[in-house]
Amino acid sequence: MPGTGPRGGRPSHRSGRVSLHRAPPAQGRRDQAREAAECGAFDDLPGAGKPLANEGQPYHEMWWLREKPAREGLSSLPPPLALRAELRGALDAARLAPTEPLLRSRPAETNARIEAALRRPIEVPPPGVAPVDVEAAVAEWRHSHP
Repeated sequence: MPGTGPRGGRPSHRSGRVSLHRAPPAQGRRDQAREAAECGAFDDLPGAGKPLANEGQPYHEMWWLREKPAREGLSSLPPPLALRAELRGALDAARLAPTEPLLRSRPAETNARIEAALRRPIEVPPPGVAPVDVEAAVAEWRHSHP
């Protein structure tokens, strides 16, 4: 038959060479995904069986950019305000601490970050917070936990 090649394909519209008909690429990917699912390749993925995180929210083109700081543990606040928020959280956690060693650890960690911020060159307004007096926090805790 004229126009057919040795493999039974039809001539290409550009060069007249034979091209074989293949399944569309999307169908091939679907087949690969189905085969992988049948083999159990997706069984141990993190989040399996859990609902999607933003399922009920409207779609936003920059969703990944909005979620990046939270995934990376970054703050969207300027450093002085982030430090103040961390100090508030540390004091709240200290008040609820069940033991004295836990009480001492949280303000001590925050104090280290406050002191490091106070030693840095001033690039932004100063943090406006002072290190926590751990002994005063312990005395207050002891008074509220007889």
